[in-house]
Amino acid sequence: MALHWLPIGIICGVISGCATYSSSFRPLEREITANRPDLALKLLEKQNPSGNDRLLYFLNKAMLLRMQGNYRESNQNFELAKKFIEEKSPKSVTQETAAFIINDSTRAFVGAPFEQVLVHLYSALNYIQLGEIDAARVEAQQVDVKLKLLAQDDDNPILIADPFARYLTGIIYEDLGEWSNALIAYRKAYESYKAHQKHYPLGIPRYLKEDLLRLTEFEGLRNERDRYKKEFNIKTWPKHKDRKAQGEIILIVHNGLAPIKREHGVGYASPGGRLIRISLPYYEKRRNGFATARLRVAEKTATSTEVKDINQIAERTLQAYMPAITARAVARIVAKQQVADEAGDKNPWAGLIVNIASFATEVADTRSWLTLPGEIHLARMPITPGTYNISIELLNHTDHILYTREFKDVKVKPGAKTYLSQHWVSPFSIRSK
Repeated sequence: MALHWLPIGIICGVISGCATYSSSFRPLEREITANRPDLALKLLEKQNPSGNDRLLYFLNKAMLLRMQGNYRESNQNFELAKKFIEEKSPKSVTQETAAFIINDSTRAFVGAPFEQVLVHLYSALNYIQLGEIDAARVEAQQVDVKLKLLAQDDDNPILIADPFARYLTGIIYEDLGEWSNALIAYRKAYESYKAHQKHYPLGIPRYLKEDLLRLTEFEGLRNERDRYKKEFNIKTWPKHKDRKAQGEIILIVHNGLAPIKREHGVGYASPGGRLIRISLPYYEKRRNGFATARLRVAEKTATSTEVKDINQIAERTLQAYMPAITARAVARIVAKQQVADEAGDKNPWAGLIVNIASFATEVADTRSWLTLPGEIHLARMPITPGTYNISIELLNHTDHILYTREFKDVKVKPGAKTYLSQHWVSPFSIRSK
């Protein structure tokens, strides 16, 4: 039955009822960019989705709580997220059938591989801020387990590379005085960063290079130290023996918001008069707020280096999945048209209704962990033990200061690490580049 006479208003009304997940996130975005994570959390709790979108609630709630410094409750939600991923990761026949017939959004969202790894990474960071380094160590070990499990399903390095997670593991081992384990973790981080560079434009952090030089020298591994010295072209570095008497400040800054998935849909009428629509997801990058972070303590300064680019990882991950997403969409269109044709053969109005419903429900899956930062930056500063007022400055690409914050009366103990965390989202971050 031809559909060229069907009122456009009816079609648009049906389609508008099938809003994507990312469009529903806009009110929360506005509160986050206004530096009001508490109000964003209230909006999220009103939504409180169930079923297949439940993981997104746990992840976003955990991150909003973390932004407010509520690390304990944040980790409670990360634990719920881990449980959901474990329960829902095995593919359900019912969900796969629904995804084929309706759209990919009917599947339980379990997160992309990089998102699953970040659950453990942020759990570890929360424990670090709580001063529970042993618990952070357990989470760091779980990162390694998760990466191995993901590699069993798909060894594509674009999907499973996470050098910063391994680097953080080394920092945690160092904090516990496990020098050999720390060196092993730093080696893995270094190799992971090198592999990462084949796919992502992210350099190897200078701090990591100095860590490798410092610990290989401390462990008496002179040949390895000399190899790193030549490879890195670094002539001097902090000595490990000095670290025992000094304290160290570690600043981790979470920059901006991760890219958001949007929908690109194309609708047209077939020669037989049927409405056809194909909708695919794409990432829209948000503006990250700063270029570097500067740490000021007494007369000393340290500049941050970018250690993780979530923007790039998210985009490349989606690119890796697009052939399969597109193939499912095309197969679904064929199946839907067949159902509409069969219904139309029996009753033209039934065929019309089935065709409209098929057209309207063909929406892209735009679900992703939207409260993640776009980048993670790190700065390390060894310093004489004492009590300090510590300032951080966030700078743009021309070294103009965008934001400052002072941490007062911070105690730095000998041989121990003091961790500072900052989430910062530019007011302009939701304007795409």
